[in-house]
Amino acid sequence: MVIQAFHSFDSISRSGHEELITQTDLDGFFDKVYTVYPILGANPFDNDNAFQGCHRECKINDVHTFIEYKMSLFKSNRFQAFGFLLSQFVMLLRLKWLIQHESIAVVRGNCPFLTGLYALVLSKWTNTPYSLRIGGNFDLMYANGLMSYQRIFKRYFVQKIIGKFVFKRAHNVCAVNNNNMQYCIDNGADPKKCKVIRYGNVVDPIHYSEPKERKSQVLDLDFSGRRVALCVGRLTAVKHPEDVLKVTKIASEKIPELLTVFVGDGDMRAELEGMVEQEGLTNHVLFLGNQNQAYLSALYAVSDVYLSPLTGRSMVEAALAALPLIAYDYEWHSEIVISGKTGYLVPYRSIHEMASTLVKLLQNEKLISDLGKEARRFTLKLMDKDKIRSQEIAVFNDLMGSVY
Repeated sequence: MVIQAFHSFDSISRSGHEELITQTDLDGFFDKVYTVYPILGANPFDNDNAFQGCHRECKINDVHTFIEYKMSLFKSNRFQAFGFLLSQFVMLLRLKWLIQHESIAVVRGNCPFLTGLYALVLSKWTNTPYSLRIGGNFDLMYANGLMSYQRIFKRYFVQKIIGKFVFKRAHNVCAVNNNNMQYCIDNGADPKKCKVIRYGNVVDPIHYSEPKERKSQVLDLDFSGRRVALCVGRLTAVKHPEDVLKVTKIASEKIPELLTVFVGDGDMRAELEGMVEQEGLTNHVLFLGNQNQAYLSALYAVSDVYLSPLTGRSMVEAALAALPLIAYDYEWHSEIVISGKTGYLVPYRSIHEMASTLVKLLQNEKLISDLGKEARRFTLKLMDKDKIRSQEIAVFNDLMGSVY
């Protein structure tokens, strides 16, 4: 059972990211997999009117079922706190029954706070081992003014206390990169129980195909005469998409044919569109919203450069498409962006340096080609799907063998 708190079923389906719940390495290893989204309505783009009642179950395939619970059982703001507690308690009772009824072997949370705490509680209730899958450095995010689950925990020190409690008791901790693993260790996780399991196992196989083969796919876009900078990810504050707009404004003065394409959606979409109008960037920025993976893979193949203020899996996809990467030197980026080889790192929030680097690349076709080829070669090795699958299966085998 996987308990995750970042994506509702509808938002995953709209963005074409079904592989988050249908193509994980858990399918085929376990007879059944349940993915749980416990706080539908917490994110501004959640559709908590999509169904009646407090929860629904969506069967993805013969193995995998997605379950989501509304954040509150009541619509009235007067009872939100009570409604939240009641909803979560009902969910935990249901999951306890499910674990026991279906003989669930492992419970996994994707953060050390909410879902990790739930995994720990369920572990204690059912004598089932729990694992954590960490895909972010929450300390680093907070240091830069951003706090996850702020509506629920209010204060970061509360999160820190819960996080250390959860990390310390986890049967194992898997992080998606070295930076995130160090965050886990710094917050109480046992280094002997920590392992890096990278993103490759949840990257759609279509992104591993040769970029030249994808260009034959039909896109409803015409980039003739344009130089395309691509940015893929949620349009939300933690990702700093506004920086990409500022980079575009600066770079377009020297590269008038520049077109920056955003793929993804989020609570900053309207604000960003307003910035485009205000800064006179209508001819230089295109918002495509959420797109499926086939469309996205073709889009990577016809783009020139990838811009990353803060991205994860999408930067892997871009590198696999032989796009040179320009990224802030932040969190895990230095593990895939090797300056002068796979792209360039620039100081965090250094908009002018990112813009000048973009201009330098777009004025040098050979440099773009060389960096892109090396980005693909390097990333194919770093994100080898077979190797990553074997690593995670070994982790689960060790976990279950050590507990039972």
